[in-house]
Amino acid sequence: MKYALCITSPEIDKPFVFSMMAGSFEKKLSDMAAFGYSGIELLCGWPKLCDYKRVLQVCAENHLEISDISSGAIFSTTGLTLLGTDRQKMRDCAKLFSDMIELTARLGNHIVTIGAFRGWAKDVGSVGIAEEILADMFNKLDPKLSEYGIKVAIEPVNRGQTDIFNTCTETLSFIERVGSPNLGVLFDTYNGNATEDNPLAALENAIKAGKLLHFHIADTDRLVPGDGKIDFTAHLRVLKACGYQGYLSGELKSGDDPTETGRRIIENMKGFEKCI
Repeated sequence: MKYALCITSPEIDKPFVFSMMAGSFEKKLSDMAAFGYSGIELLCGWPKLCDYKRVLQVCAENHLEISDISSGAIFSTTGLTLLGTDRQKMRDCAKLFSDMIELTARLGNHIVTIGAFRGWAKDVGSVGIAEEILADMFNKLDPKLSEYGIKVAIEPVNRGQTDIFNTCTETLSFIERVGSPNLGVLFDTYNGNATEDNPLAALENAIKAGKLLHFHIADTDRLVPGDGKIDFTAHLRVLKACGYQGYLSGELKSGDDPTETGRRIIENMKGFEKCI
């Protein structure tokens, strides 16, 4: 299995709860490589401000790939979401996401993710209206996604963060409705445990649909795998059985010592691998 960690891009100069490791961008990646990671999930706020040449250089120096580009830091950095009460801000946010697709292409990557960044359906009136807005956005972006060879991984997220696409079934249904081959699923163990009646069955459904693009690891209460109640060995068995070739990326609470948290994530996951 290949492991990655969520790391904020160099232009973000404030702490972010899901960003692992401590120190400069260079030190974070150097320590990650020493721990045995092979990739980073890049958290970006303002795509046009991201020094992508620096990111590529530091990744190359540490023999690290970019697993995906995450939209997870956009809201905390800009205050924008794809759904909202202000239509102009929604248009600004759609443009921001388009910029993120272009950044993803510059970084030579092929996956950009959407989690709670999508916002709340209640702010636009209903889930139905929200789906129409998002479907229209994806349809407009589809030519650019196809041109750059980029796929969007939509993450089913718990109901405390959004009221739309909370389960894999809802997410897959929306993807089928849009009909774009450039949309897929990001499965998150924490959210799966919180929202799915049967998380392993939900994961298998995403795999059978051919839509699993990315995988987040976090235990209950966003703890380090092994510190909560989620059966990671069972999840790894499902991924191994389907021949999953993507990354398993740690997205969880960084804690008081983000570097130690990063070390423990891969150490524990390697331990679970020995059990499959």
